[in-house]
Amino acid sequence: MQNVDTAVSLLSAQPRIMQGEPPVVSRVHAILDIVDFCEVAPQSSGLRCLLVRGKSTGKKESLIDEVSPILRKSHKVLLHLKFYPDSENEILPALTKSLLSYNHAHNLLKNELDGSLGAMLLAIRRLTRIRITVLIIEDMDALDSRARSELGNVLKALADARLSVILVSESLSLKNPEIFDPYLAGTVTLGGAPPKETEQPVMRKFPEELISGLHTIPEQPVQGIIFFGKIAVKGPGGIRKLQGQRTKKVLALLVAQALMDNPLSLSDFCRIATGEENDLDRARNMIYIAVHRLRQTCGEQIILKTSPVPQLNTDLVDIDILQANNNLESALSAIREGALLRAVTYLKAALEIWRGEILFPGLYDEFFESARDEFEFKLSSAIVKIAKSLIAEGDATQAHSVLEFAYPWLKEDQAIGDLYNMTLSDAGKFMSLRSLDGIER
Repeated sequence: MQNVDTAVSLLSAQPRIMQGEPPVVSRVHAILDIVDFCEVAPQSSGLRCLLVRGKSTGKKESLIDEVSPILRKSHKVLLHLKFYPDSENEILPALTKSLLSYNHAHNLLKNELDGSLGAMLLAIRRLTRIRITVLIIEDMDALDSRARSELGNVLKALADARLSVILVSESLSLKNPEIFDPYLAGTVTLGGAPPKETEQPVMRKFPEELISGLHTIPEQPVQGIIFFGKIAVKGPGGIRKLQGQRTKKVLALLVAQALMDNPLSLSDFCRIATGEENDLDRARNMIYIAVHRLRQTCGEQIILKTSPVPQLNTDLVDIDILQANNNLESALSAIREGALLRAVTYLKAALEIWRGEILFPGLYDEFFESARDEFEFKLSSAIVKIAKSLIAEGDATQAHSVLEFAYPWLKEDQAIGDLYNMTLSDAGKFMSLRSLDGIER
């Protein structure tokens, strides 16, 4: 494991969007950076650009030809504009053609693309509201100043849209950079030798070319991890949302494993986290990068190194779903022992952590849907069992207080609704008696 740990410790914690001159990275790492950049779109507040500059050697197909199938596989809309030297490179016709070539344009756009700027902007805005949309502009070097200015006007008109823009330039110096500065979120600089044919990325040997030339980002301590309502970390500076869909998936998988009786196999872990069905080596690379980013964000010791499948060190940080689940388990155990007061205390503690928020928001794979359903079933079952036990003991008022606490978030649960209505009249009588008692005094 030493080789893996050494390799992972050199990987950067976030996509290389940092101050100063960005490091030169390999083709493989550039692809992962582009994919991660596009995943952030749902959390962004407006248009964002990523500049990919320089050349990579060793493959005939372009970097964009290699990354496009990965983006399409995750149901992103790709608007690909490719320009050529000594050609009439017109932005508006190229955008209109790209929109018309999109397979689902007729179903999703619902407006006529008549070649006008207004129609094109309307179409792109609609796409960004319903799908993660990526505009790729390949070979920026071929655009003259007029075309660059036209492109700048288009980006300015779409500044508030959740659009990810990939600017590809072989030159290390982008012409007229001031046009793109307001939207530039990061730069990826390509370089380095290609991997050798014999150097396939495997579990215990990380490809050297994948980690060359990277910077280490200082570790940021965290005190808690949030999975209800958002996926975020709590630290000295407050709550900070995690970026990158894959990073969030890996963290959610780590905590979900802590709730499971049988941990996931390595292949299942990689498949769920990356969506890769057939290329396990590539999936492992993606997992290693996400794991390192999590270690840099949450602490080096947060992920254990004792098994092939990553494991979360749950003793080092407070995690809301684990705390809520532990309280639920304690409440159910207290019911079995007949300790109703203790059961109510644990249940209310779990409800206070949950507060009706969605578990693992934004993650809708079958695995996470199942985890959500299981938690909500356990929660509602505990509420019903405790309420029924209190009613059986003749304490309908206490039962109603428990139900009243949960009811605003679980109105659609028929069993809870029926019990709530059943105890409502008794609770009303009790409150009337207390009111009268207060007047007599």
